[in-house]
Amino acid sequence: MAKLARDYFNDLQQKNLTNFKDTLEHDQKLNNVLTEIPERQKLQEPQATRLNWPVMQTQVDEAIHLGKNGSATGLDGCPYKLWKILKEHYNAPKRSKNTESFDIARALTIVFGDIQTYGIVL
Repeated sequence: MAKLARDYFNDLQQKNLTNFKDTLEHDQKLNNVLTEIPERQKLQEPQATRLNWPVMQTQVDEAIHLGKNGSATGLDGCPYKLWKILKEHYNAPKRSKNTESFDIARALTIVFGDIQTYGIVL
């Protein structure tokens, strides 16, 4: 089952989902759309800089907490409910006794920190 899901999402990522004949047409249409944005509505530096602030674990914790169950999944295909369950499994042993468990928020913080550090594009 896991292999089936992995293969499905890998195939989905590899499909050419564009409606454009080539990259030149895509770039022209994108440029046309972007020129229509009024100057006062454009982001200025440093806000316009992609990923210009560090990801903090408290932000990841909050994002998991605020995520709406039943909403559409992201590119990873994982629903918010999964992240919340993983976070709860980590917090439950901490509350009951001092046992170690997997901290999903910490793991995501490290992963997204690496994305920023190495300029990885998802």
